[in-house]
Amino acid sequence: MNRRHGPSDIYVKLTGNYTEAVVNQCLREGVIIKNITRAEGESMECFIPSSELSYLERIAEESDCEVEVLKVSLIEKYTTLMKKRAGFIAGMLMFIILLILLSQMIWKIEIEGAQPVLEHNIQKNLQEMGITTGTFAFFLPSPEEIQKEILEKTEGTTWIGVEKRGTTYHFEVVEQSLPEKETPPAPRHVIAKKTAVINTIYAEKGQVLVKRNELVHEGQILISGFIGKDKHARTVAAEGEVLGETWYKVSVEIPMKPQADTLTGKSEKKYFLKMFGYELPVWGFSAESAFEVYKKSERKYDLELWGKEFPINWNVTTFQESNIVNQSSSSKETLRQAKYAAENKIKSRLGGEAVIKEGKILHEESQNGKVKLVMHYQVLEDITSEAPIIQGE
Repeated sequence: MNRRHGPSDIYVKLTGNYTEAVVNQCLREGVIIKNITRAEGESMECFIPSSELSYLERIAEESDCEVEVLKVSLIEKYTTLMKKRAGFIAGMLMFIILLILLSQMIWKIEIEGAQPVLEHNIQKNLQEMGITTGTFAFFLPSPEEIQKEILEKTEGTTWIGVEKRGTTYHFEVVEQSLPEKETPPAPRHVIAKKTAVINTIYAEKGQVLVKRNELVHEGQILISGFIGKDKHARTVAAEGEVLGETWYKVSVEIPMKPQADTLTGKSEKKYFLKMFGYELPVWGFSAESAFEVYKKSERKYDLELWGKEFPINWNVTTFQESNIVNQSSSSKETLRQAKYAAENKIKSRLGGEAVIKEGKILHEESQNGKVKLVMHYQVLEDITSEAPIIQGE
């Protein structure tokens, strides 16, 4: 007798005067009986496979005994439960099937790197290939085959990359770039765009009219477009770089007690569900108005099943209360910060290749809780500009 019962076994009770004879006859005929226990009187209880119940009932009837089923098998119990919940189970299956179908549908087509006209042509070619929103991805060829076909159909492209990102097809386009024919520049002078003292001259074309350490003014010709003499005279497009020392005066004001933005530790969260581009608030409707001053951060959780990305997102926006605090600083530190602010201000006005040679304090005063600083800067920069040569000069 096997003492372990399985999911198809039922628990029965055998009653009558000859229960032992019934058990012995079952064993002789090969009927499987498990975990036999004696109940009150001559009764016995045991587990048998549900398929053996008819054999046990026949043998028990021959010995004037009765068989009562006390517990049905696990399989029968779950089968009955599934029949009662057939609608719910069918709904779950339909939901899973729907999710699988939605994950295989194209919800978005992205085209990056193409001009509007070329993008329109690519969209038109994709429609001819059957690649549109709402199409099932398993009806489409592989991204490699799509890439080959769309590249053959679309003129004016060097390369088109195709990538499937969940329910989105992403196309990255590299357009053909033909070298433009350069038109020769018109005759011109190189002139000074501001007053400066000449430091260095690099002339590529034209005749240099100034020298080092010479003071020049705005509009003065530095490199002339006229070259040669008499019958050999001609005009060219003067080119070159002239570095000159220029001067700037910068004024800044900064508070003597700078303010710092700190977090108080209090926060509120707002939750919403984003489906197919629409946002549905779920919780925390008043989170944004909970604090007067706050810092905002967002986190997005994408829905993925079986490695497939669905167009459904769970978004959490956190609002953290912040407080503006006045910080104290020494006069030396305040002056350092004012100099730093003045230097940043002058750098924002200069070109990227300009160099600050020297900076001096012209004026410094403190009033109304602020420090006012006036700085004088000596800068080395390119002072050139272009001026066309007018016919008849």
